[in-house]
Amino acid sequence: MNNPQLGCRKIRRPPPPHGRGKTARDDWKGSMTLTREDVAAHLAPTLKAAGMRKRRYWWYWTGEEVTWAFHIDKLPYGSRIGFDLMCAPLAPGFETPATLKSDDYPLYSFLSSWEIGPDVDVELLEDLGWERLGDEERRELLTRFAHMLVDYMRAHSTAESLVRAYAAGEYRGSFVLKELQEAFDRETERLGLENKGAYPEPPRESSSTLPDGT
Repeated sequence: MNNPQLGCRKIRRPPPPHGRGKTARDDWKGSMTLTREDVAAHLAPTLKAAGMRKRRYWWYWTGEEVTWAFHIDKLPYGSRIGFDLMCAPLAPGFETPATLKSDDYPLYSFLSSWEIGPDVDVELLEDLGWERLGDEERRELLTRFAHMLVDYMRAHSTAESLVRAYAAGEYRGSFVLKELQEAFDRETERLGLENKGAYPEPPRESSSTLPDGT
């Protein structure tokens, strides 16, 4: 499985059609059918079967060297929820508190950019008012998302797997505590990896011209 990219949350509505065939993103309405409670109830069996512990809208799982937390957030944007994924490495060389609260996780990511279906990403799945996605289709996509989530955590259950993901640039759009970033940088150098994690994407070449034509 190609690793999904973790990043920041960007709030947008599906764009209107511009001379092209309609896609799943073209019809947007503001009423809500499923609720945050419904989403949590639907995800719960898959996450429980994977060994995750549930507490209200939080789930927890600890792998070999990494502890993970998943949260369904209620956003102040109409009928939107947010899927948040955070973790802390437990291996020697990584300073992690013995007891973690929600604000203590040194790596905090939003999952809106994960693609879970044709022309459907998690950001649109988080919009419970998007009626173009029917309840049954939404439930099917939620099940797929739950399996993706479990697969991702299992594939990143060691400190080295986090370091390699960081070095590959997977966490550029995530919140990474300074101390953890420094530890990632040290481990990246020790492993001899190219470090793409500490630097932003290079700017794209602009096609615009200055007033003098250059």
